[in-house]
Amino acid sequence: MMKKRVISAVGAFLGVILLCSCAGGNEADAALKEFLIKTSAELTVSMGSLAGNEGYRWFAGGYGMPEALIRDIGENEYGAPNAAFIVSVPDETMRSLVGRVAGGPIDGDIYGFIASRVYMSIPSATNARVGVNELIATSVLSVSKSYVRTWDDTDTKYVLLFYDSYNSVTLFMNTGDGVVTAASSFIFLPEELYSAGDLLNRALFYMFNDLGILDLEINFTSEYISLK
Repeated sequence: MMKKRVISAVGAFLGVILLCSCAGGNEADAALKEFLIKTSAELTVSMGSLAGNEGYRWFAGGYGMPEALIRDIGENEYGAPNAAFIVSVPDETMRSLVGRVAGGPIDGDIYGFIASRVYMSIPSATNARVGVNELIATSVLSVSKSYVRTWDDTDTKYVLLFYDSYNSVTLFMNTGDGVVTAASSFIFLPEELYSAGDLLNRALFYMFNDLGILDLEINFTSEYISLK
């Protein structure tokens, strides 16, 4: 029932995107946007289901667990986001940042491990600056799933979905030959982080500033899509 709600609510608007883009000769771009938003919404629904499940709350519970917050997250529906921000980060951007920290270029598996940890830590770094309860709740509810990559674009993607209740962010990152992993979590945005672009800038600034990089420049592209 919930999955159908995702497909019908998000799919109706994505169909418009697909038709418009196809008319302009950009079917691949439209199909990628459809996949990113639909998948992000489905994973957000899954997180909401975890929060609303008493058995899962008991399994994940423990001393200091913000059960009231998790329960409140579970009382909302996430099949129909109001809007989406899609951010694309070229690989050379992260390679430059990692190289500056390491004092030189890093290639191969070591770079992959470092880059994935930096990308994965961005939502946590943002939630941690809002509060401990928010960090714990989002960590407990986070989900991930791997897919076969059927598009040529190899940029890392962030999809920030805006709801009337709690917002979510999903990271799409290449994790193997033709494989992309989507990792989703709820995110508590400070008021000044009103877009995914600001989220990315601020979170990376916090992390690299702590490592002594003060003149941080991040190259990325972003697009806002209204779903209402």
